[in-house]
Amino acid sequence: MINDLEDLKVDTCQVDADGKTLETFNVPDADGQAVADSCREDLDEELVSRYIAAVRETTPRLVNENDTDVLYYTGVVADRAGTELTVAGLYALGEYPQRLLPHLTLTAAVEGKGDGNTEYALPMVAVREVIANALVHRDLSEASRGKGIDLRITHDGFRLTNPGGLWGITVDRLGSGEHPAVNEKLYQICRNVQGHNGRVIEAMGTGIREARRELRDAGMAEPRFYDNGVSFTVRFPNSALIPDGDLTWLGGLGSILGLNQNQKKAHSLTPADRDSTRGRREIMWLNGRGN
Repeated sequence: MINDLEDLKVDTCQVDADGKTLETFNVPDADGQAVADSCREDLDEELVSRYIAAVRETTPRLVNENDTDVLYYTGVVADRAGTELTVAGLYALGEYPQRLLPHLTLTAAVEGKGDGNTEYALPMVAVREVIANALVHRDLSEASRGKGIDLRITHDGFRLTNPGGLWGITVDRLGSGEHPAVNEKLYQICRNVQGHNGRVIEAMGTGIREARRELRDAGMAEPRFYDNGVSFTVRFPNSALIPDGDLTWLGGLGSILGLNQNQKKAHSLTPADRDSTRGRREIMWLNGRGN
């Protein structure tokens, strides 16, 4: 069992011009802890093979090292003999990590009309980026045991919540690339893990920037972020959840008329929505634009 105090290592500080320490930060190290009863056989050998090849391409120092040493130096295995895996190694490269770490899950639910056929038009690149961020930056400490990542699409919008609040950064700085990784070993491993759409992680902060750009290019609302210290949530507001067919049509209409997000949304309003003050205002603008 991982002890709460052992989950943290102190190795980062701020100093003034005279070299005096001003503040010391506890750097999370839960991802580097050994997983009891784990072994090399718990890894997906195909993933491991691609991972080792990628590491040798990006890290000249490890080109001539044997496979076990590569896994040790990059934090996949906890000891030089490779007898136990780290949390990061099992999580990123395991064949079935949940056998030993059952809380490492993502559950998803969609609130529709009851027929099971509801479709929402969300840029899949934006969805993929925020899910990858949640998987890599979630809390892996003992405090998060029993807590998984939760994804919901409801009438309020797309919502993704992962255990653990922000570390080393505030909400307003997200996407800046100026913050340390919460799970440093896991982050570095995932930079060399190849998925169907390329590397799981490219560089710090790029996922949030990409998600924002994809939503903006689709004419959708900005994502919103919430941090309460014990969990972190990203939301794509319900204004982003325009039905797929409507979004395609509105995209073409918007390019012709130069419509903004509110005007596009007004064009897809239901009769009830059209009776609202804001809806009427947008519709009046559209009518004037057409004359």
